[in-house]
Amino acid sequence: MNQPFSVNELIDGLGKTVQSTIELVAKTSPLDIRTVETAVESGLDKIRDRLASDFELVKKTEYETNVELLEVLKKQVDALEERLAQLEKESKT
Repeated sequence: MNQPFSVNELIDGLGKTVQSTIELVAKTSPLDIRTVETAVESGLDKIRDRLASDFELVKKTEYETNVELLEVLKKQVDALEERLAQLEKESKT
């Protein structure tokens, strides 16, 4: 099973891959290194923009607040289910 990656881990891994690719291209390409870097930066900007539009990122504090709210709501649902079960049991007797 694949482990989930954070966005930072994904970007770091991508950055390392891009850096090694730039070095390889710089050694083997007749293009000027600045031309290659500009093309790569442009490509990375497009990838970053796509990642930003594909993911709905929220601040950590907002996420944590929503997790806490969800926990409270789960407890309330559990309590209501118990109460309903008790009421159903009482109505049968």
